[in-house]
Amino acid sequence: MAARLEQTADAAATEGRHLTAGNYYIRAGNYYFTGERMVPPGEQKLGIYRKALRCFHAGFERRYPNIERVDVPYEGAPTAAYFMKAPGVSGRAPTVVLFDAHI
Repeated sequence: MAARLEQTADAAATEGRHLTAGNYYIRAGNYYFTGERMVPPGEQKLGIYRKALRCFHAGFERRYPNIERVDVPYEGAPTAAYFMKAPGVSGRAPTVVLFDAHI
């Protein structure tokens, strides 16, 4: 199902229907992530995870251009994160930080 949704998103993106493509990419990413959780560690799991990330990134770029990918320092190494700027704010604003460990 994830691959079918990803193909639909690719077609919509090629046709210039970026909001539609964004919706399908995010949905495909959710399906890939759900399926990836059921696969034992190894190359297949990593491949599915990479597809999920590709879809989410493509979806976010089209649907939520105010989301920025950033690295957050954590225990001496960068941890990938998403930063969503508060709408209508030009200065400092409250920030919420969420982490999901991927094992």
